[in-house]
Amino acid sequence: MLERFLDKTSFSSQEDFMKNFKVKVPDCFNFGYDVVDEWARIVPEKKALLWTNDQGKRIDFTESIKTKSSYSPSRSTGTGRVQVKGYYRKDGTYVRPHTRKSPTKRK
Repeated sequence: MLERFLDKTSFSSQEDFMKNFKVKVPDCFNFGYDVVDEWARIVPEKKALLWTNDQGKRIDFTESIKTKSSYSPSRSTGTGRVQVKGYYRKDGTYVRPHTRKSPTKRK
């Protein structure tokens, strides 16, 4: 899977690494779908993601995130509002999950 994101995965020296290590990040990169789901697909019996919080709660994900959520970034609530899932902007800023007004249709 590394080859998807790295042109070169083996280096002959520190200098070679410093000069040639480059990460390819697709425009629509989503860590959950592009990394966690891929690991779950390749090795389904292994843990794909481990999550913990400050209180010591732990959740181990061993299945694809795709089975837990929809590919659509937002979902209608039936109230003229949509639920938007958290996502990362191209500049790396994380946008938290939130609700917003449904977009109006343009003619």
